[in-house]
Amino acid sequence: MALKLIINMPIRDVARSTAFWQALGYAFDARYASDSVCSLILGDDMIAMLHEDAGFAGNTDRAIADPQTTTEAIISIAVPTRADVDATMTKALAHGAREFGSGADHGF
Repeated sequence: MALKLIINMPIRDVARSTAFWQALGYAFDARYASDSVCSLILGDDMIAMLHEDAGFAGNTDRAIADPQTTTEAIISIAVPTRADVDATMTKALAHGAREFGSGADHGF
């Protein structure tokens, strides 16, 4: 059975998040977009639904993690080569990401 992975994540600003991921070369599915949510295409059967906090809060009865003071998840994106790791890190940092460690090549 083929599964589709849908990750729901809180964000602060749809426009800013969209611009960030587009700068890294990712696309969005406009069918699932609004002023407060966007659908980041990660692969054929993988998407991340990025919800502004108010919309995300409607899906849970718990507090939304504050990214300035907590870690809610660590999500990694594998790329084919070390050069791709470095290029992706450079683009991400140029568009507002914060580095918490150097990109790693685990050899797989």
